[in-house]
Amino acid sequence: MILPAGFLIEVNEIKTEEASLTGESDAIEKDTLENCMKKAILQREINGNKVITNKHLIASPLLLSGTEVSEGSGWYVDLRVGYLSEKGKIKAQVEAESNKGKQKKL
Repeated sequence: MILPAGFLIEVNEIKTEEASLTGESDAIEKDTLENCMKKAILQREINGNKVITNKHLIASPLLLSGTEVSEGSGWYVDLRVGYLSEKGKIKAQVEAESNKGKQKKL
């Protein structure tokens, strides 16, 4: 299933394929916002209150528009669709760049 943008409210071992947006070839683990916050607080306590820089250490609660669920199931809330989604923003940037090239040729 190709997703609109949203965040997870209930999760059963979800992983997503985000290569269409990020180029990331590995499936990305997802979790609810509540669980992600708990894990982030725990990791900061373990690491002496240092900012966590390993992006895969804590799952993300966000589902990016245009990505696909590769494993698991759950419920989520749509945040952005169409031109407001990440894919929509990328499309708008590509179209703007394309139009600049056309204007220069004239």
